[in-house]
Amino acid sequence: MGITSVLGSSALLPAGLGFRNALINGDFRVNQRVFSSTTNNGAYGFDRWRIDASGGTTTYSAQTFTPGNAISGQEPTNYARVVTTGQSNTNGTYSLFRQPIEDVRTFAGQTVTVSFWAKASSGTPKVSIELEQNFGSGGSASIIQYAGQVTLSTSWQKFTLTTIIPSISGKTIGTNSHLLFTFILSGGPDWNTRSSSIGIQSNTFDFWGVQLEQNYQATPFEQRPFAVELQLCQRYYEKSYDIGTAPGTATDSGFILAMPGGAQASSSGIHDAYINFKVTKRTAASMTIYDNAGNSNKCRRTAVGSANYDNQSIQDVSGYTNGCYFRSATGSGSTHTVSCHYVASAEF
Repeated sequence: MGITSVLGSSALLPAGLGFRNALINGDFRVNQRVFSSTTNNGAYGFDRWRIDASGGTTTYSAQTFTPGNAISGQEPTNYARVVTTGQSNTNGTYSLFRQPIEDVRTFAGQTVTVSFWAKASSGTPKVSIELEQNFGSGGSASIIQYAGQVTLSTSWQKFTLTTIIPSISGKTIGTNSHLLFTFILSGGPDWNTRSSSIGIQSNTFDFWGVQLEQNYQATPFEQRPFAVELQLCQRYYEKSYDIGTAPGTATDSGFILAMPGGAQASSSGIHDAYINFKVTKRTAASMTIYDNAGNSNKCRRTAVGSANYDNQSIQDVSGYTNGCYFRSATGSGSTHTVSCHYVASAEF
């Protein structure tokens, strides 16, 4: 029985009831990549949030609130900014800010409410919100639910939209199924058709406090403890580096000793190594291994005794849901231990 069935069909869920928000990192506190700005299509910046764009330039950047900001009743620290410029009114042109939510079953057939704070740099641009039920590889065709459209101003405002996510009865669910939450910021004619004529827009769009909950009306933004939000993010992206250190930085801080699996016979120092993840991943992780100097696909090999050899090649890297295996290639000295930094990604 769903929560709203227990409390009544028109109940407002209690603000203290945890895990109301199906979106992760809606307040943009977690930034494991330590990104500042990107224009790459499909790039993740703040954890769990990415831009998808075609035509013109779409820039996604990290911003910081000043104390005493205009978010009523809150004192947030970070917000996301997406800037769209130079797009033409042609099919296949779009600027999207979005998050895939694991499992297409999420809220299927239920009434949901979207709430968020947003503003623009100038004028009164429109933002459309779309929910796409993607049934994954081998599954049924996607179902797109247009949730609605809002008009921004140059001041922070809170917006809410309520819609019903379609039932998935009779549908086939494949691998990597998900519910895709999307802010549509700009789009050509083909996107106009599906997003209430959002049109081509050049503007700056700022977002904070994004929430998607099963309810008939919005509840206050759920600020989960940072450690909890970080673990939710680590199901999709995890690193060995300290939280504020960008992957690829030259540092010993957070440098880990990979579990030794034993040297290969007659291998001139080749050694197996294993890493256990902090959090089980959504799917087998894509891995990047670094040595302490920030060289990718390299590791440190420590010879019997005390000698360290950095910038040592690795081979046979395999990521799983619970950990990673790799092998140090032939290198200097007889290997006793293997150390490294790592990044594990299981994003959609």
